[in-house]
Amino acid sequence: MNKYVLRVVIASLICTINLHSATSKTFFKPRPILQDNVLEKSMSLHRSHTLKSKVDFQIDNNFFYEQSTNKSDIKQYFFPDYKKSLAIKDAGASGTPDISADWLKIESSSFGDTFESKIRLSPVFRQCGVYTKLRKELDFVNKRLWVSANLPFVEIKTNANLREYDVLNQQYKTNTTSDANTNAAGALNNSLFLKYGKINKGTQRLAGLADIDFKFGYDFIQKEEKLFSFYGSLIIPTGYKPKCEYIFEPLIGNACHLGLGCGVHGDLNFFKDSENQLNILGNLDYHYLFKSTELRSFDLISNGPWSRYLLVFDQLTPGVVVSGINYFTKEMNITPRSTTNFLAAIHYKHKSFNFETGYNFWARECEKISLRNPWSENIGIASATSANIQSSATIATPRATSAEGFNAIPASNLNLNSARHQSACSHKIFAAVDLSGKWKDYPVAVDLGANYEFAPNNNVLAKWGLFLQLFFAI
Repeated sequence: MNKYVLRVVIASLICTINLHSATSKTFFKPRPILQDNVLEKSMSLHRSHTLKSKVDFQIDNNFFYEQSTNKSDIKQYFFPDYKKSLAIKDAGASGTPDISADWLKIESSSFGDTFESKIRLSPVFRQCGVYTKLRKELDFVNKRLWVSANLPFVEIKTNANLREYDVLNQQYKTNTTSDANTNAAGALNNSLFLKYGKINKGTQRLAGLADIDFKFGYDFIQKEEKLFSFYGSLIIPTGYKPKCEYIFEPLIGNACHLGLGCGVHGDLNFFKDSENQLNILGNLDYHYLFKSTELRSFDLISNGPWSRYLLVFDQLTPGVVVSGINYFTKEMNITPRSTTNFLAAIHYKHKSFNFETGYNFWARECEKISLRNPWSENIGIASATSANIQSSATIATPRATSAEGFNAIPASNLNLNSARHQSACSHKIFAAVDLSGKWKDYPVAVDLGANYEFAPNNNVLAKWGLFLQLFFAI
């Protein structure tokens, strides 16, 4: 038990160290719905205690909707150098660009004018679904034993909301089978040009079962006025792995990582009379997610932010120049490691009316990441001179003529940290009301609640949410 507590404390500290905002990241992983203790525990924790000796099987269906609010922070997560907008310019345009247009294969105007534009993002995340919770008392084995299963069915919609504006001297495209582009929005959505890392200006949608969480618990203190339980947990992955075709893609579940965990929860009554009752509730939950493979994109260390979009060529085909991200997207060994959840709440009951309010702290450790296979690509950054490279190029500097002979990009220059999701934490408050009663002698209840999740930095989504919970027991 002491080792478990120590592990949870250490994991929480690790998760809260180095929680600075991120920039020029290629991959964003929101808090999975299965790690949302508010949707799992709100009203349900106290209800399970009060009904434990009266029912054998409990069913909770929690219908929920959540939407993100920190658009500005998330755009800085993806854009280089914490920028909120990016200027794209041809080599001859005045001013300093954030992105040189020739790296995106943007064609110049037929009149010889230089192309210019700006782009910005307004990322929005929405999710809705039903969080189904099943609990079975194992009285036939021991009156203190129980098992439960959490099955969240979720639909997630994401939209990077790419917008291009202040466009000057755009060339209209006539060859629709070409990977050349006429503007930045077209380049970043051109499947002929980019296999991965596209930026969609429309909604991406994904739906499914977001993993299954099995718990096996033991109530080591079981009385009418107080309950304390310990449980072990097994997370079975049922979701989807990232495809990396678009940034800010919807993700269902933990990206196919098996997980083990444990936790403790308690419910203590400290006031009760004939009509009123006041309880305090608490839950501490820890999970470790194991290694699996995921597809991720990455930058180059010496070439800076967004270097994944530099043009490259293979030494054997110097005339074929493609976007670097088509090579800089590889299978990775990803270990999400530790997550910690803490929930504290106050529950008030007056006859059949219940009110509950509380706070949830969530923290996730920084991922461990490595290439699944050794780097073996024989490619170099394309200069304006055929078969020569421009090894010091950045996304903001134009392609230039070069006398530099071919030298393949080494594995030591791969910036895997740009593909890694950093440690993250959030603070969530919630409140819910409940009306409980009986239907044909079976306990039933209807709960209505709201929550808000605060994000201390751009590694996590700030969200508001609503939920409606329907309960039935036999």
